[in-house]
Amino acid sequence: MKDVIVIGLGAMGSMTAWQAAAAGASVAGVEQFTVGHSRGSSHGGSRIYRQILFEGKEYVPLARRSLDLVMDLERRSGRPLFTRSGGLVIGTADGPLIRDTLASAAAGEVEYEWLEPGELRRRYPQHAAFDDDVAVYEPGAGVLRPEACIAAAVAAAERAGAEIRTGSPVEELRVADGHVEVVTGGETIRAARAVLATGAWGLDLLPGFSLPLRTQRSCLSWFRAATDPAEYGPARFPRSSGRAARWTDGASPTSTARASRSASAARPASAGWTGRRTTGTTPPPRTSRPSRTSAAGRSPA
Repeated sequence: MKDVIVIGLGAMGSMTAWQAAAAGASVAGVEQFTVGHSRGSSHGGSRIYRQILFEGKEYVPLARRSLDLVMDLERRSGRPLFTRSGGLVIGTADGPLIRDTLASAAAGEVEYEWLEPGELRRRYPQHAAFDDDVAVYEPGAGVLRPEACIAAAVAAAERAGAEIRTGSPVEELRVADGHVEVVTGGETIRAARAVLATGAWGLDLLPGFSLPLRTQRSCLSWFRAATDPAEYGPARFPRSSGRAARWTDGASPTSTARASRSASAARPASAGWTGRRTTGTTPPPRTSRPSRTSAAGRSPA
């Protein structure tokens, strides 16, 4: 009987199998498709990485630790898994997106730089910024290669002794006598614990549980640069998160956002701070004025 069986070997499952096996547990990993397949939520060539998390400052230690593990995995695999490009969060100075971003940076003592509207446009003219847009620049952010990360984690799990099965859909998951039983390919695998990392298929394996969960599709898009591709590479174009524009009156962002592109857009930051101390311009005080809806964006790989 295994200590752990991991069902689903996407981003979460592959890393879980690797870490459990590395900790000395006997592990079985089961994947219904191939490693790094395109049917789940862990494919497409690139995923954002950041430590400043406006979703909640509680995630900062987890994000920091995850990068340590990814860099360890990169060394073990000999494959490039992470590209540091820096990252931008764009919004109004008094809006919830920027407010939560600053709170996350302060709580986690994450290095960042404050960009006023003029500086945002000068350094990153690729963004069609509004007149009241400011930005928080995180130099440590970047882009992960999800398929390569998954393949490297599964290989590391196997080297640590994990038994990996691909092309093995789970037909049934049972709990019996203090252990779990997973039926796949007509065979029953027993383990002390099971980790469900099945994404959209999770509820299919738990028909006897009434959980307040629903599957929601999230569509990602990648765009090919219409002009010089180098302007949107990691040296010139940080991965970005921002607010969704709502042009109800037919207006568009000011034309000055399309200012002349120059080599200065790639110049390293000179004034920055962490959550403990600041240099340069200090962010303005927040007010209760509402801001536009926020949305997450993706940068090209």
